[in-house]
Amino acid sequence: MACVNCSKKAAIVVGAVTAITLLITVLLLTLFGTFDRLVDHMVHANIIITPTSSVYSNWVSPDTPIYFSIYLFNVTNYKDVVKGAKPRLKEIGPYVYMEKREKTNITWPKGDHSQVSFYQRLTFTLNRNLSAGDPDNDIVVGISIPLVTLSANAEAGNGPSSTEYAFLTILMDLKVFINTTVTEFLWGYEDPVTEACNALDSRRCPSNKVGLMFGKNGTDDGPFVIDTGASDITQLGNILSYKGKSVLDVWSSDEANQIKGTDGSHLAPDVSMNSRRFIFAADLCRSFELKVDGPGKLTNSDKLKVLSMGGTPETAEPASVNPANKGYCPPKTAGPPCPPAGIFDLSSCRRQNELRPPIYSSQPYFFGADPTVREGVEGLPTPTADNASTKIFVEPKLGLVLEAYKRLQISVYVRPSRMMSDEFKNWTRPTFLPVVWFEEKAVAEADALETLYNSVYVQPNYGRRIVLIAMSVFVGLLFILLVTLTILLFKICRHNRRTGDAIKSGAVSSPAVGLFDAKYTKGGEGECRESDRHTAEQMSAIMTFRDSLTIDVLPTLLSKVFF
Repeated sequence: MACVNCSKKAAIVVGAVTAITLLITVLLLTLFGTFDRLVDHMVHANIIITPTSSVYSNWVSPDTPIYFSIYLFNVTNYKDVVKGAKPRLKEIGPYVYMEKREKTNITWPKGDHSQVSFYQRLTFTLNRNLSAGDPDNDIVVGISIPLVTLSANAEAGNGPSSTEYAFLTILMDLKVFINTTVTEFLWGYEDPVTEACNALDSRRCPSNKVGLMFGKNGTDDGPFVIDTGASDITQLGNILSYKGKSVLDVWSSDEANQIKGTDGSHLAPDVSMNSRRFIFAADLCRSFELKVDGPGKLTNSDKLKVLSMGGTPETAEPASVNPANKGYCPPKTAGPPCPPAGIFDLSSCRRQNELRPPIYSSQPYFFGADPTVREGVEGLPTPTADNASTKIFVEPKLGLVLEAYKRLQISVYVRPSRMMSDEFKNWTRPTFLPVVWFEEKAVAEADALETLYNSVYVQPNYGRRIVLIAMSVFVGLLFILLVTLTILLFKICRHNRRTGDAIKSGAVSSPAVGLFDAKYTKGGEGECRESDRHTAEQMSAIMTFRDSLTIDVLPTLLSKVFF
C-alpha cells in the first residue's frame, strides 16, 4: 500500500505545479486581453502634441502638399445688370496656389505640455502649371465690394452720412462693377471708394486697399491655444482660445459664440460610425459640427480603412426651422436679419470697426441652399456632392485626417439702396451674388500612408500573433510537464509501495529509502512509520538499495513516461 507521506508530498508537488501553471496562464491571458489597450496607449503617446512625440515636427509644418484652388465668377452682362437684368455668371479658373502652413511663436502656457500656444502662418505660392490661366493678366469683372459695403451700411445707419455721400459722388464716379486682374481682385488693389472713405474717416476705413485674400499671405493668425492631448487623449487638438478669447463676441447667443472642436487637421481618436466632431473655422468665426457619412476611400491607399465625414443637415437649416441657428443671426447685419437655408452671414465676422461688409458664405454653387437663392442669378454649374461639398476622410483609430476637400463660396448680398439710389436704382430685388469659391485640398501621399498602415495595423497584428503563439506554446509545455510529473510521481509512489511490500515479506530486512526518504519497517498491513534504530548492516543494505534504485529504476521509469 502507498506510503502516506509519499502521497502527501506527491499531492503537494502536483498542486504547486498546477497553481503555477494556472497563474502563468492567467497572466498570459491578461496580457493578450489587454494587448490592444497597450498598443493604443503606445500609439496615443506618439500622436499627442509634445516636443518629443513623433508627430510634432509634422504638426509644426505639415509636409503633405495642400492645393488651394480659386474659381471666380465673371459677370458677363454687367452693363445690363445695372439696368435691371439678372446677373449672368461665367466661372473662370482654377488658379491654383500651393498652401504652406507653419506654426510660429510656439509656447507652453502651463509648462507641463498639456496646452500649447501658437500662431498660424499661411503662405500661398502660385502653381502656374496647374492653373487654368495667368492671374496677373486675366481680367475679372466683379461687384465693387467696397461700394456695396458702404451702401449696405448706409441702410443700417453705419455708413456715410448724406453729406459724406455727396462729397464722395463729387470726388469720383462710383461704379457698381469693376475690372481688375485676378491677382488684384484676390490679393488687393487700391480702390477709390476705400481711399475716399479712409480720407474721410480712417477709423471706419483703416486701409485704402481691398481684396478677397488681402492680408492673408505670409501673415500670422492667432494666437491659438489648444489641448495637446497629454492629459486626456479625447481632447487632442481642441481649441481652448483664439486671439486671447475662450468665447467669441460675434453672434447673438452664448452657444453660437462657443469655440468648439479642432482646426480640422485632425480629430480626437476613436471615431465610430455614430461619432460627431466639431471643427472651428477661424475665418468664419464659428464652429461647425461634422458627422460620419459612411466608409470612405483614399486616393493613394486601398489598405487603410477610413470614414467619410461632412456637415450636418441641421447646420444649414434656417432659424425659422431650427431655432438653435437663431444665435447665428448677428445683432447687427448688413443683410437680411437671418439668412435663408444653406447661407451663413459673415458680415459681423469680417467687420472692420463699425463697417460690416454684406458677405455671406455657402457651399459652391449654393449646394444645399434654398432653391430661390440660385434663381437670383444665371450660369451657375449644377452642384453635386462630389464637386460642391466639404468632405474629410479620417483614420478612425487615431482621428487623423488623411484626405480633405474643403469647399467654400463667398457671395455678396446686393439690394436697392435709398442712400445710394443712383448706383443701385435699377437693382430690382435683393440678390446673393456669387463672387468666388475656394477648394482647399490635401491628399496624403502613398509612402506616408503605407508607413501609417504598417505602424498602426501590421506591426501590432504581428505582436498580437507572437503573444498568442507564445502563450499557446507555453501553456502547452506546462500542460505536458504537469501530465508528465503526475505520471512520474504515480510510478514513484507505486514503486515505494512495492518496496514496502518487499520489506514486510522479508526480502529486505532493513528499512529502505525511497525517492522521498520514506522509511519503512515491518508493521501491520499498510502501516508506515519511521524507525530510529539502525545497525551498520542495515545501513549498508539501505545504501545498496538506494544506489540500485538511482541507477537502474529511475531511468526505467523515465523511459516509460517519455517513450
